[in-house]
Amino acid sequence: MLTFHVFITEAEATKKPVAKKKPVGNTKADKLAADKHVAITFGRFNPPHAGHGKLMDAVKAHGGDSGNYRIYPSRTQDHKKNPLSADQKVEHMRKMFKGHKDAIQNSEQHRNIFDIMRDLNDEGHEHVTMVVGDDRVKEFQKLTDKYNGVHYDFKSINIKSAGARNPKSEDPLEKLSASALRKHATSGDHEAFHAGTGGYKHSKQMMADVAAGMTPPEKAAKKKKAKAKKESWLFAPKLYQQELREHYIEEDLFAVGT
Repeated sequence: MLTFHVFITEAEATKKPVAKKKPVGNTKADKLAADKHVAITFGRFNPPHAGHGKLMDAVKAHGGDSGNYRIYPSRTQDHKKNPLSADQKVEHMRKMFKGHKDAIQNSEQHRNIFDIMRDLNDEGHEHVTMVVGDDRVKEFQKLTDKYNGVHYDFKSINIKSAGARNPKSEDPLEKLSASALRKHATSGDHEAFHAGTGGYKHSKQMMADVAAGMTPPEKAAKKKKAKAKKESWLFAPKLYQQELREHYIEEDLFAVGT
C-alpha cells in the first residue's frame, strides 16, 4: 500500500506541464491599446500655422505605438475669425504637415465635437484622449464627460493640454497665433505671414485665401457694384452725362492740346 507521501510524489511526477500565460501589460498605455484607444484634436486652424505642427506631434505621441490618432479641423466659416473653408484648410494643412497628412480628416459629418465622438464610438473605440489648448482643458473635459453615456459611451475620456502659449517665450512657435496671421493677411504683409507658416511653399496662395475670406460678402458686392457704376460712362455716355462731363473737365477723355 502506497503511503500518502509516495502517492503525492508520483502524482506530481505524472502531471503534464501547464503552459505559462503571457503576462498582460499592466501599464496604462498597454491597457488603452488593448481596448481600442484613439487620440484626437479638434480645432479651427484658421489659418494653420507652424505652431499647429507642434500640436499634431503631441496628438500623435498620445496615440501611442498603435499610431492611432486623428486631426479634426472645424467646419465653421465666417469673415471675422474663420476666413478659410473646411476644404481650403484641409488642402493647406495636408501640404504643410505632410507627416500628418493621413490623420487630417475632412468630412461634412463632423460638424462638432459630438459628431466626432459619436463616430469614434461607432467605430468601436473605447478610450479617447483629446489634446487641446491649455485654456480649454477644463471646458472640454466637462463637456465630453457630461454627454458620455448619452450621445456616446466610452470607458474613458481624457483631455490633455497641448501646452500654454507664451507670447514672451523665446521659442517663436509659442508666440504664433492664427489671429496674428489673419492680421498679416489683411495688411498684405506676406513676409510676416510666410514666417508664421514656417516657410510653407504655398503661403502666398493661403494668404490670398485668408484675405478673400476676411472680406465681408456685402462689402465685396458693393465694391464690385461701385466699380461697374464708375466705368459705365465709358460704355453708355449718353446715359451718364454727369460722369462724362466730370471726366471731360478732369481731362480724362482727350489729351491736352488736341
